[in-house]
Amino acid sequence: MIYFDQAATSLYKPACVTDAFLDYLNRVGANPGRGCYDSAVQAGRMLYSVRKKVSAFFGAPDAANTVFAKNSTEALNLFLNGFLAPGGHVLISPYEHNAVLRPLEALRQQSRITYSVIPPELLRCPEKGLVSMLQPDTRLICCMLASNVTGQLVFSGEISAFAHAHGIPVLVDASQGASYKLIDMSTDGIDFLAFTGHKDLLGLPGTGGLVSLSPLNIPPLLQGGIGTLGESYLTPQLSPEGYEAGTVNMPALWALGAAFDYVQEHLTVHRRILSELTEQLLSGLDRIEHIRVYNRSLPRVSTVCFTAETFTPNEIAEKLNEQGICVRSGLHCAIKAHETLRTAQTGTVRVSLGPFHTASEVERFLAVLRIIVSSNK
Repeated sequence: MIYFDQAATSLYKPACVTDAFLDYLNRVGANPGRGCYDSAVQAGRMLYSVRKKVSAFFGAPDAANTVFAKNSTEALNLFLNGFLAPGGHVLISPYEHNAVLRPLEALRQQSRITYSVIPPELLRCPEKGLVSMLQPDTRLICCMLASNVTGQLVFSGEISAFAHAHGIPVLVDASQGASYKLIDMSTDGIDFLAFTGHKDLLGLPGTGGLVSLSPLNIPPLLQGGIGTLGESYLTPQLSPEGYEAGTVNMPALWALGAAFDYVQEHLTVHRRILSELTEQLLSGLDRIEHIRVYNRSLPRVSTVCFTAETFTPNEIAEKLNEQGICVRSGLHCAIKAHETLRTAQTGTVRVSLGPFHTASEVERFLAVLRIIVSSNK
């Protein structure tokens, strides 16, 4: 099998990640913050050490401002529902994932907020026209790091510079590209960042979180036990524990710490491999007739999407699957992106690569695709 769906989840995990998961289960096993006995205290210390690694990786100054969630979707719901509780207006990129769009749309339908979609051309030159989109109550600019559809880098320092010049904080969804583009929240002007562990960070499912430059100071999303202040009838607004009600997925979080160590150690090599494989993929697609690649020339991560003139994306994906090649077809949980690309009726075929893929796998994919699109239906 050739698995080219890294943007959905990374299939191959480093041995250190699975080893850490089993190590926690076999050696510690207890819940952090839920007791004063040795293993519970050790679990708390281990959880804090993972917070430190995540904060350092993203350039956040205080580990206490890293809140864990089961994925970036939960982290984004936590932030958007809490930060926008008094209302306001939000600007979003035209490529946002449903993890951003749907919480905002739900708030809009409840008449709690409004939001506007930034035209693609203004993303690249925000200072030249974005000011016209600001409203008196604009409270947030939300922008993904990289598109999960086209692979293009969406966030830029120019967006943060523009936002901060007008006193507006910036939220970045780093679900895609977190291990490909180096991020320093302090220098890049990112006030809040959501991430998920199971994609290019090579962690396990059920991990993710929200990182902020300053204490969140927003209402919790969940009500329940946090292991402290048990006399309170409501979950206290306490960072980070107050935003992690219930038992955290500590075995997977300990494995996430190992994944961050691994990604940090191999970052330069992985970026070179992915850059070479992505260029091989794009160059090969350029040589196949009847294929259209979307946003081909923009700076990108290792995700590419395309359509074929004579086959639907689902047909392409099904025929590739028959040859043992796994790609994603459809709308990729990002309807706004497809409306922007004008592919909302059919979707696209998405190919997303990881650092463990090889040039021979890319060549095999291109050869099979060439046969498919040259054949009759």
